[in-house]
Amino acid sequence: MTNVKNIQNFGRSFRLVAPFQVKENTEKEHEIIRSQQKNIEALLSAEGFKFEPDALAFFKTQSGSATFIRRLSYEPLPLGRSLAAKFGLIYIQDRSSMLPPLALNPSLGSLVLDMCASPGSKTGELAQLIGSEGLVIGNEPGKNRLPVLRSNLTHLNLWQSVTSSYKAEAYPLSSGLLEYIQLDPPCSGWGTLDKNPKVMELWTVEKTNTLVHLQRILLKEAVRLLKVGGRLVYSTCTTNIKENEEQIVWAKEQLGLKLIPLPTLSEFNQSEAYLAESSGVWRINNIENNEGKKTEQNGQGFFVALLEKTENVVDSSNDKKIEFFKEYKKQAVENIEINLSALEEFGYDISRLGQGSLAVFGKEVHLLPYKARKLFAEETIDWRGLPIGKYGNFGVKPLNSLRRFMPSLEEAEKNNQALSLTSTEDLKKLLTGLSLDSGPLSADAKFVFLYYNDLALCRLIKKGKRLLFGE
Repeated sequence: MTNVKNIQNFGRSFRLVAPFQVKENTEKEHEIIRSQQKNIEALLSAEGFKFEPDALAFFKTQSGSATFIRRLSYEPLPLGRSLAAKFGLIYIQDRSSMLPPLALNPSLGSLVLDMCASPGSKTGELAQLIGSEGLVIGNEPGKNRLPVLRSNLTHLNLWQSVTSSYKAEAYPLSSGLLEYIQLDPPCSGWGTLDKNPKVMELWTVEKTNTLVHLQRILLKEAVRLLKVGGRLVYSTCTTNIKENEEQIVWAKEQLGLKLIPLPTLSEFNQSEAYLAESSGVWRINNIENNEGKKTEQNGQGFFVALLEKTENVVDSSNDKKIEFFKEYKKQAVENIEINLSALEEFGYDISRLGQGSLAVFGKEVHLLPYKARKLFAEETIDWRGLPIGKYGNFGVKPLNSLRRFMPSLEEAEKNNQALSLTSTEDLKKLLTGLSLDSGPLSADAKFVFLYYNDLALCRLIKKGKRLLFGE
């Protein structure tokens, strides 16, 4: 059993997002990631940020540990304005919000559905845990919130993610296909009281009845989608027993789910479950500690439970809705597929795409992971891989920020296509629209890739002897 100790009560938490993602869980791969994480830390330190590994970074996972979690102790400017943030190398996230993916703990290369995904904090964390050969489906029911989800995942280069937008009460996927599901349903948000002082006035106990009903529908649908032996993490940012412990008891009794006890989180402001039948859940409180004093920066109030499907309960109540979605999709216009070599023409290393492919949706080119195409082949579900560029009469115009598919610094230097900077001032100049001299790079070099030390950042626009940042 894992004990998470010595968590400091200051600063904010964030994730390091290395361009390289684990594939086979080898020591060599972890060495590459550690090297890239050190370079991201060096970039942060060069701007004056101070931080340390969060205790959650030592949480044991099936792919090793969550080594990407850091705890901020000093910021000379807002962390979101840092160079690392602008290049998609970090993601700021409440530390309590990091707990559900760690509790679910999906295996490397596995398939995960995030039923209510936007803005994508937990979706992205799951993508880091499953590695480059896994697949996370980020489903966001709210059409207006879907662009935020896609934008965040794209900015972080987490290409093992795809998105969809369906009401999670009837997700149009066949029963028993999924290994892991993350369900973070709409809730009253009482755990965010420090940030939202009027939240308990907005969501009184009486008003939460509608939420409780919706949460049970979502739990029931999650069970239908899971394989026998599959696991579901249920989480909320509320302290309401009706939305937390009572839901777990209901899920055990009515859906046949088994509650898997979670390890103790030492130094988190954790309390025992309010009901004995739900013992083994994580209940994180941030309002008052045992002495009745307010706690600061210890993560928002959160509830997390890990459940396992132990039997195959057939429920056909959503069959008609699902068939409707499938018939509707059959009438949709088929997308245009593009050869992967279209990216190679711009200097990107297509071997890093695995068996993925490209397709055009409207005026955008999207990456379609092989695992997603295989899963959805017979499902006719409306889904999208992440956008990697534009498409038009000019053909394919990929984003310059495809760090995951950039050649290594050594490879780029061999082709006279690399600019490696050690000065943050030069990086800031590029981001403010100023250009840099191409220096010794040959005039006929078609592509120039930018690195901080040997950390891939982006592809630069080359105009004569000047280098510019931009899409």
